[in-house]
Amino acid sequence: MAGNSFTEGSSMRVLISYLPSLAEGKYIPISQQRFAKPRADEESIYPVILASGATQLLNNNFEVKYVDSVMRRHSMQDFLGIIADFKPDLLVFETKTPVVKDNWKAVGLLKEKFPALMTAACGDHVSVLPEETMKNSLVDFVITGGDFDLGMLGIALYLRDRKPLPKGTWFREGAEIKNNGPYELLSDLDSIPMINREIIPWHEYHEAWRLYPRFMYVMTGRGCPYRCTFCSWPQMLYGGKLRLRSVPNVIAELEELIKKYDVQEIFIDTDTFTRPRVWVKDFCNEIIKRGIKLVWSCNGHVADVDEEMLTLMKQAGCRMIKFGVESSSQKTLDIIRKGYTLEQVREAFRLCRKVGIHTHATIMIGFFWETKADMQATIDFARSLDPYEVQFSVPIVYPGTALYKEAREKGWLRFNDGEWEKWDMCSPSMKNCEMSEEEIEKLYLEAWKGTYFSWRFILGRLTALRSLRDISLALRGFKTLVKGHILTGK
Repeated sequence: MAGNSFTEGSSMRVLISYLPSLAEGKYIPISQQRFAKPRADEESIYPVILASGATQLLNNNFEVKYVDSVMRRHSMQDFLGIIADFKPDLLVFETKTPVVKDNWKAVGLLKEKFPALMTAACGDHVSVLPEETMKNSLVDFVITGGDFDLGMLGIALYLRDRKPLPKGTWFREGAEIKNNGPYELLSDLDSIPMINREIIPWHEYHEAWRLYPRFMYVMTGRGCPYRCTFCSWPQMLYGGKLRLRSVPNVIAELEELIKKYDVQEIFIDTDTFTRPRVWVKDFCNEIIKRGIKLVWSCNGHVADVDEEMLTLMKQAGCRMIKFGVESSSQKTLDIIRKGYTLEQVREAFRLCRKVGIHTHATIMIGFFWETKADMQATIDFARSLDPYEVQFSVPIVYPGTALYKEAREKGWLRFNDGEWEKWDMCSPSMKNCEMSEEEIEKLYLEAWKGTYFSWRFILGRLTALRSLRDISLALRGFKTLVKGHILTGK
């Protein structure tokens, strides 16, 4: 197998990174992103799994450094200088479909300059197509599955201490590419140590909609119980399985974050926080019982919530729920297996307004079977829900998802396999039965402008201003809207 020579237990340096873009002026943040696209603003999500991996490496006496070269806008020359200064033995990087080919080239440049450097790739794309990366790049290892925090630790322990490689690892043995079988997911998430928030600086990652400056991300579980055909992580990383931490384990982390960092607000970035309901209720009751003062938001599913649970969530500090609405067409919802009805969507948003929880609606327009009238109806439906925020996107059909398989078989995809740089959400990856991609892109941009620049939305935000904090939030949100969506046209 691939590997450098280390004395067991000796010092070994590991660099964890997002590699710099080789396409000048094009920056695609992929940290903790289910779907990735170019952005011009400074908002990036905290990479929880990488941070967990960094923590475990540090706990096992590895020297660890983290560099987000996407956020830092590093050139390849900058990154080569970082490698030369830190002198890592192992580089672990997360990649994703639209940047994977760029990352292959970057690894080639690194190997030219530092031939002894071991490299390991992780992330959803390489998890479903590991052999592709091994064949098309000089990467030494590919970690498959969503527990790549454990995978990177396992590879480091293999290189340093000759421990067995974790299941689901692809590697080289001479000129041969090999693997040691399918990945195995850890059943007991409580056994993973709490994240050291210093290695990957928590204060550099946040959401534009955050209310407080001391803002952090937490994951209460990994995976999702639902089967949406387009969704990346549940299918590509977690095999359709949901695993949860125990309520006491999560509460202990929240209390630690408050004690150590005086954290004021968190986003629970579990794929679907609102199920199982008994877990959610136990969590909320424990927060109330312990008197934990913390504002939090989460991802939710409209079929999970009722007035009783939403009221309890509000009492426990819930500020906003992100709901994947996607479409106003029941036909579309059924095809992509969302698992709810339009009436459940309306009811969930109505109940959230009633109890005082903000809503964030995610919307997709441009599926193959949709007409222009369908798409416009979806845009109008999203506005009628009166969400606090709405996010429009075009469907991006990643390899490894059920929708990708169906689209490839039926000839719905615009791009060929291997043209992964085009899967960047700048243009629809699906053909449409009625409209051209240019027409869909125009409608998409009009959806953003027509929603956020409408008098209804503007007056609603103005009447909600209560403090300087609210004004700061509104200005930051406007900046993100313009730089992240309007100016980029995406």
